[in-house]
Amino acid sequence: MLKYLGITSEAPTDDSIPAWQGVPGKKRLISLAVSLALALITFFVTRWLLSEFPNEGYLPFVPWNAAVAVLLISSLMAERAMIRNKPAETFEI
Repeated sequence: MLKYLGITSEAPTDDSIPAWQGVPGKKRLISLAVSLALALITFFVTRWLLSEFPNEGYLPFVPWNAAVAVLLISSLMAERAMIRNKPAETFEI
């Protein structure tokens, strides 16, 4: 589980890149804070826009789903944008 999350210091054995590899902790926290802020803004704006409609059926869950979708997409984009993959070792003969 730790290898999948990219928390260990070991290099990956396959072609996959672990999450947050090479990204400093401060940048991780900043990107998480920005993602949470975007999700909260999305939640409140969506809730405000849908406030005039009656709360029946699926409508009360729309702001929550929109906020979760924005949080997921923004954190994924931030993580993949800040990845620093170490170059593969080359062996000379």
